[in-house]
Amino acid sequence: MIAIIVTVWAVRNFKLSRFGLACLSVRTDELAARTYGIQTFVSKQIAFSFAAAISGLAGGLLAFNLGYLSPDMFGVPISSEYLIMVFFGGLYSQTGAVVGSALLTVLMELLRTTAAWRMIAYSAIILIIILVKPNGLFGTWEFSFDSLNPQRRAKQGLAKGGERA
Repeated sequence: MIAIIVTVWAVRNFKLSRFGLACLSVRTDELAARTYGIQTFVSKQIAFSFAAAISGLAGGLLAFNLGYLSPDMFGVPISSEYLIMVFFGGLYSQTGAVVGSALLTVLMELLRTTAAWRMIAYSAIILIIILVKPNGLFGTWEFSFDSLNPQRRAKQGLAKGGERA
C-alpha cells in the first residue's frame, strides 16, 4: 500500500513538473513542442526512464511477494488485462488508471471461477467503453481536493460542471 501511495504521488509530481509538462506537450504535438524549444528526444528518454523505474519497482515487489518469477507468468492475457485496466479508466487520467484498475481487479476476482466469462466480460467492457466513452471513464479528469471545496470553486469562478462561469 505504501508503494502505491508513493508511486501515485511521484507520478503526480512528475506530471506537474517541468519535465512532465514537456512530455505532455511532446505527446500533444511534437513539432510544436520542438518549435518552443523543448528537446523532444530528451523528454521521451526521461519519460521512458521514469516508467522503467516504476516498472522495476513493481517487478521487485512482485518478486518479493511471490518468491519466484518465471517468464511463463507474463503472457499475452496478463498484458492484455493491464492494458484494459488503463483503457477502462482513461488513457490521459492518473485517477482513471487507479480507479479502473481497482474496479477491474474486483471484477476479475468475482469472475475468477470462469475464465471464459472473464474474457467475454473484458471484451464487452472494451467495446462498451470504446463506443460510449472513447477516452475512458475519466477521460482527462483528475481528482483534486480543490474540486471538493465549494469556497475555492466559488472563488475561482467555477460552475458546477467544472467549466468557468
